[in-house]
Amino acid sequence: MPAAYVKPYVKRGKSDALDAEGICEAVTRPTMRFVAVKGLEQQAVLMLHRTRDLLVRQRTMVAFRRHTLLPLDDCLYALQPTIPHLTRSSLHRCLQRHSISRLPDMTGDKPDKKKFKSYPIGYFHIDIAEVHTEEGRLYLFVAIDRTSKFAFAQLHERATRRVAADFLRAHCSRAVQDPRGSDRQRHAVRR
Repeated sequence: MPAAYVKPYVKRGKSDALDAEGICEAVTRPTMRFVAVKGLEQQAVLMLHRTRDLLVRQRTMVAFRRHTLLPLDDCLYALQPTIPHLTRSSLHRCLQRHSISRLPDMTGDKPDKKKFKSYPIGYFHIDIAEVHTEEGRLYLFVAIDRTSKFAFAQLHERATRRVAADFLRAHCSRAVQDPRGSDRQRHAVRR
């Protein structure tokens, strides 16, 4: 029985006893609808689909981090439109499992850093990475604005010139129109 059907019968407060009483009350109603019980085969198929979906999402996160070397919050901001319900903690746990949660150290016997050439807003660095899944190959398109450091990512089944051009038109024009993102996106980054 869906929880939404039981909620009207639960009294004030939140405890197991009150929830159980609400369930008992809801079950006795003659007009109550119930969810059909899924068989073992249905559950197995659902489990297989959820597992495949999880693997594709994780491979996307790992490939994005390896190719962009962006900090965690920037990765989260760039991947949220592509991967629904992605949270900072789930992204961090995934990157830890694959040993890429820390960015490489930039210290050592490297020459002194030189100042980067200044670019106008809207100058994008474009990268395409190949992501292997059980269903086959997917291509991760990434566009990073050199000035504002905003990144856009999208998965595609093919990496053709037309797909790349459509990706650029869609994301770059959106960045030029609203380079700081919507209020919802800015709020999500601050958390």
